[in-house]
Amino acid sequence: MSLLRTITTALLAAGLVTVGATGPAQAAPPEKTIETQDFVREAHPLFSEACGFPVDVHVWGEFLVRTWTDDEGNPVREFRQFKFRSETSANGKTVTGLTMGPETAVFNADGSTTVHIRGIVNRTVPGAGTVKLAWGSGITVWPADGGDDIVVEPTGGPESLQPLCDYLAP
Repeated sequence: MSLLRTITTALLAAGLVTVGATGPAQAAPPEKTIETQDFVREAHPLFSEACGFPVDVHVWGEFLVRTWTDDEGNPVREFRQFKFRSETSANGKTVTGLTMGPETAVFNADGSTTVHIRGIVNRTVPGAGTVKLAWGSGITVWPADGGDDIVVEPTGGPESLQPLCDYLAP
């Protein structure tokens, strides 16, 4: 290859790199955060009603959150990967659980939020196996006025809580 051809090729390559570097601006990447949670719900309504005695739930874990914003910095979409562990307890007995999956939230112009949840919520009952409380995919709308959630497409569940109640019974 001649020196002239080598220089020309090098200049063209440099020009292409420069054109690529000055092209249209890319959208800002999402903001990434981690939200940890650790809470106890004494006499959890779902379990306590199903079992007929007070059942407490301790939950801990985290959300890995990515939030996309518009040009004014308002959130428009959020992707949340979650993983939580739990202990469901009554009468000196405890059942462990795991909740995990992703959810996507879209913040609507009317102030409501549409949430698509995919994942599983379960408890492992000694001698009875896994009791699933929710699974699959579901879509819920959280109204802007704070009213009741609107379930557009429910997730599966819950299965019978009887194995859980039988194990935790006095």
